[in-house]
Amino acid sequence: MQRVDGVLRKILFILLGLISIYWLYWSVRYMFTDVFPIMSRALFLSVITVLIIIGFMFYTPLKALMIRTSKFLYTYRYWVISILFVIQVIVSLFAQAIANGDATVLYKVATNTPLGGAGVAKYFSVNSNNFLIAVFFKMINRLVTAKYTMLAVSILNAVFIDVGILLLTSLSKQLKDEKLAQIVFLESFFLFGLQPQFLYFYSDPITFFLMSLLCYLVIKNRERSGFIRWFIIGVIFSIAYQVRMPVFVYLIALVVVYIYQLIFSNAIKNFKKTAVKSLFVVMGIVAMSAGVEYYAQHQHFAEYDKKYTRSLLYYVDLGLTDTGSNHYALPQNILYPETAEKFATKAYLAPQIKADIKKRLSEYGLSGLIRHQSTKFKLFVQDGSLGWTVERVLQEPNVIPTKLTKSKLGQKIRDIVYVGRPYYANYALYMQFVWIIVVFGLVKYFKKYKHVSDTELVLQLVLFGGILFLSLFEAGRSRYLIQFLPAIILLSSFGYQKKKID
Repeated sequence: MQRVDGVLRKILFILLGLISIYWLYWSVRYMFTDVFPIMSRALFLSVITVLIIIGFMFYTPLKALMIRTSKFLYTYRYWVISILFVIQVIVSLFAQAIANGDATVLYKVATNTPLGGAGVAKYFSVNSNNFLIAVFFKMINRLVTAKYTMLAVSILNAVFIDVGILLLTSLSKQLKDEKLAQIVFLESFFLFGLQPQFLYFYSDPITFFLMSLLCYLVIKNRERSGFIRWFIIGVIFSIAYQVRMPVFVYLIALVVVYIYQLIFSNAIKNFKKTAVKSLFVVMGIVAMSAGVEYYAQHQHFAEYDKKYTRSLLYYVDLGLTDTGSNHYALPQNILYPETAEKFATKAYLAPQIKADIKKRLSEYGLSGLIRHQSTKFKLFVQDGSLGWTVERVLQEPNVIPTKLTKSKLGQKIRDIVYVGRPYYANYALYMQFVWIIVVFGLVKYFKKYKHVSDTELVLQLVLFGGILFLSLFEAGRSRYLIQFLPAIILLSSFGYQKKKID
């Protein structure tokens, strides 16, 4: 059995190693094909020249300085996060705008702005996954009024991101030591802390926080029993799942590793203890899910009927479009199921979606499907801005007019954080550079096979499961990786820790 155990672990390790190399290739290529071309050529050449000169002349002292700086930032991480939060609040004050897409509907629902059209009226019936986040935004609106709802959500998003970074850092210290915690803090701070994602009126920052919190709680309490703590973990997972469904990959990874332990190790002696904890988690999930469903069926601010909810087959069909997320490439009767003042149900649309999936698979053929999956993978891993560049959710015409947003400073700030503005390319270059560093950490981690802890195996399965999920369903931009950032950052940091850091 030990031999089978080793073979299975090695297959997963090698597979993820090959994926990470391919991931790194597309991330580097994206820098040179999409980021640098929109920068000033003179600036680009100057930066490269200066970096090469500094690297050759000052490698040893520069390395020592970087290590001291890293230790300093980690040692005073609470002050660093506090300064980051102040910057985020300032940016929020000067750059708030109504985002495009789903965020527009959520904002209007939260602020009780009238909606029109059958498709919009049935928004939560079709997109039931966005119902809970809408309830959360409505609660904020009730506390601060519509005038400040956008600002309040932006500041709360900043809190979610910053606390999530601290949770991941604390978790990594528990897993190994302060060296790992230092790397995790730096990666998460520079990758996600300095992103503009907190400005987005959507669920990504909340999902990052919830998954960081869940990872922290599960690791901290893995040797402890007790109804309340594991019931709460189940409740939190239910909230996370209803905000962003793909997070169920984390739970599946945990279950798979536990079954794996039963088969290949002596974990059977802890079966009763684990089974009781699992039961409490399931009770928390069921209780929270039932509560939300009951409220959804009895509230009056929006129509909610799950017989209209888009099925998983819809997202498989969507995943087969040219980018993996191009809704407009779907047949009109599937994309707009309202005809003759009637709205098609999920059951009614199922045969049509299945037919469209078969048609797309037939048109692709085996070689075409492989090329499509390669392109789709490229699109959801390459962009270091985590989808900000592609989505362009904030635009100047949608800025919320205030004295601060109308000021010259507001204009300057938006010139940096808004896609297409004069200085955004430089900002995108920074984000891409950090992304490449994080992905390179994954390559280092998977460079040479080693027998790892069960916790690392769970993280590997989360990464693999996340990639598999996005390959099967809707993807097309790197924003979908935010929900898996805790696993990505931890594995990347493990990679860098293999090299001694004095």
